[in-house]
Amino acid sequence: MPVTLVFAADAPSWIGAISTAMGVVVAIGAGLYARAQLLDGRQTQRRQRTYALQERFDKDILPLVDDLNQFVRQDKETAKSQFTGEKARELSKPLNFFEQVGSEYNFGLLDEKVAHETLIYVLVTTWPEVEWLAHWLR
Repeated sequence: MPVTLVFAADAPSWIGAISTAMGVVVAIGAGLYARAQLLDGRQTQRRQRTYALQERFDKDILPLVDDLNQFVRQDKETAKSQFTGEKARELSKPLNFFEQVGSEYNFGLLDEKVAHETLIYVLVTTWPEVEWLAHWLR
């Protein structure tokens, strides 16, 4: 049976190859871990943004949604003539908020699951009644 001799001069090339392969594996693992961390951080930011909008909605916008709904249920010409001054500023707040939420949702800045549970329902149920006003204002 023949015996293969490994010379000391060849050993560093094997060691170098093994250490290079291990370095590549470690680098790939670190890259995948960093990517997962970034994605998790973005998801956390989306969730925080959605909750911040929900808090703003509950505190500032929800009381105005009922006023807005009542306002748009009247005759359109009467509503248009009354849409001035302070009333216009107050009733524009929910419309601006809806625009903001819709834009942020469409650009992927909100957590979709949380947004569907909290914000989107109100927008979808309110929009059909106030759509004419939003178009008139544009």
